[in-house]
Amino acid sequence: MSFGGPNGTAPSQAQLDRFLALSFVNNIIGAVGLFSLLIAFAIGMTVIYHDLESGSAVAIFSKPLSRFAFAVGKFAAAVAAMVAIVGVLGLEARLLMLLYGNTGIEGALWIQTVAQVANAITLMLLVMALSTWMNNIVAAIVAFIYNAVAGIAVALYDEMVAVAFGDKGVLKAGFTDLY
Repeated sequence: MSFGGPNGTAPSQAQLDRFLALSFVNNIIGAVGLFSLLIAFAIGMTVIYHDLESGSAVAIFSKPLSRFAFAVGKFAAAVAAMVAIVGVLGLEARLLMLLYGNTGIEGALWIQTVAQVANAITLMLLVMALSTWMNNIVAAIVAFIYNAVAGIAVALYDEMVAVAFGDKGVLKAGFTDLY
């Protein structure tokens, strides 16, 4: 088996090392993203639904505490937990990247970690809001479907921006609206 670069030349060791480091960072970002979504589902499914199901919300609301203050407190605690847990995952990922030394791509991990936290917080808020009206499992399923549709919309928009669909005005307007 042979593989080569431009004009049939083999890639250099530096190019192979760079490719390996980029592949590793891509896998780490994917793992942090997956775990942040799982954490978002777990926190979102339990943070408010548990208080409503167990009846402790009745005792809480009998005190001079508004429903808005209760919801804001629960949301703030959930966001703090999410940031702390995913922050630890990001630090662990950064420590793993030290295996490759200074590759110049360390900033990508931090940016992607912040983006994953923002996406997970949005999904967690959706699950929390839906779990006040429906079963927490059903709320998680609805949020999962929303997340999948949003991922498809972003992927289609990225393909459109990359001109994979050509210069079709109606298709471009539809994907832009979907995005």
